[in-house]
Amino acid sequence: MKILVVAATELEISPFLNSLQASGNKKSFFEYELNGHSIFPLTTGIGSTKTAFALATYPSIKNIDLAINIGLAGSYNRDLKLGGVFEVFKDKMIDLGAEDPEGKIISMYDLELEDANVFPFTDGWLVNDKSKFATNLPKVSANSVNTVSGCLSTVEKRSGTADLETMEGFGFAYACKCLDIQFLQIRGLSNFVEPRNKANWAIHEAVENSNQALLNLILNL
Repeated sequence: MKILVVAATELEISPFLNSLQASGNKKSFFEYELNGHSIFPLTTGIGSTKTAFALATYPSIKNIDLAINIGLAGSYNRDLKLGGVFEVFKDKMIDLGAEDPEGKIISMYDLELEDANVFPFTDGWLVNDKSKFATNLPKVSANSVNTVSGCLSTVEKRSGTADLETMEGFGFAYACKCLDIQFLQIRGLSNFVEPRNKANWAIHEAVENSNQALLNLILNL
């Protein structure tokens, strides 16, 4: 299989890259071999726009058998464990629309600018409903945002609308669905969505655990 492994930053994929380097099976500047699969790491930059563009312009994207997005996420759901690893099975762009006088986001569907059930959307979500691959990770929903929640009023508005908050998931899922590519999204939980407080973050654990889950997934494909 040809597997494209997509991350916004090198930080989020560093342990996996170290494992590929240690395996000694580097076939070219862009390609590694692992468990009989061709692995193509790709860092896109931060945000859904950069991620979608990177996938759409990837030279051999139509020859990719599986695209995997790996990265960090915050959680609105306090029942989830920091450092835990999850599969995002549906994603939406929570801050795409218009703002009312009270600061609430009115979606493009409520504005009647788009239909929430026209491909690739299902009730406004990008749902990974045709995957041939299983991660065996807990499945969650996610909001993609351009600006992560950092003040109490924003947290309160967005809480309860999904399990996780990310920045690239929407762009990744949108590109994969439009290009008809099999995809998976793996997220390590680095923090709860709350007023910004880096002392509460678990970035190291989230990166290490999500990268181990990615490695285990590929070794078992």
